[in-house]
Amino acid sequence: MAKNSEELAMHYRELTKARPVSGDPQKVIESYDELAATYDEHSKFVGYSAPAGAYRRLPEVVPNKQALILDVGCGTGMLGEMLHKDGYSNLYGLDPSDKSCDVARSKGCYATIIQGVARPETPLSFDDGYFDAIVSSGTFQPGHCDQNDIPELIRLLRSGGFMVISTRKASLNETDSYRVKSTLKHYVDTSVLEETSYQEFNDYFGFATEDVTGIVLTYKKK
Repeated sequence: MAKNSEELAMHYRELTKARPVSGDPQKVIESYDELAATYDEHSKFVGYSAPAGAYRRLPEVVPNKQALILDVGCGTGMLGEMLHKDGYSNLYGLDPSDKSCDVARSKGCYATIIQGVARPETPLSFDDGYFDAIVSSGTFQPGHCDQNDIPELIRLLRSGGFMVISTRKASLNETDSYRVKSTLKHYVDTSVLEETSYQEFNDYFGFATEDVTGIVLTYKKK
């Protein structure tokens, strides 16, 4: 059955309510709490494809289905659900939204779900290099994950492990307070990370409400 433009617009408005307006991280979290129960419905209706971008890339660099994988900004577990169905059995989810974590837990695809964020001032209780891979879909963007999260994620990733980031291309645009692209470049330039691939894909959303190009970045920790 064809989707009409009014339905698409409604689902898109609901899905993007959590885009930061005030710059207040707590308001973003509260928006996701309010949206958690219907997030998957809206995402599927508009063809939101950040999880699919990460899902396609991760098995290419992490074929081991028993690998320890941290899903940063796991939200309601859309990516975790896809990976679990594909046989990945040691998935850990991390998200600051309590209600989103509840939805993700209900799917039974994560070994552990942690409510919180991964930053040097709030480190996770895992040893250095605990994870074989770190994956993120739609999380690195203003008001969500930014350059302040990267040092802790690097600490958690083992040497030789991979970090896969799927987001919209525009999320690489920088401001005085948002510097993900230059921070990742710094870790590449200082031989902490190696950028192994940069991939673009069309239809970050599966309909033409706005022109959105998706990207998948892959880094290997040296």
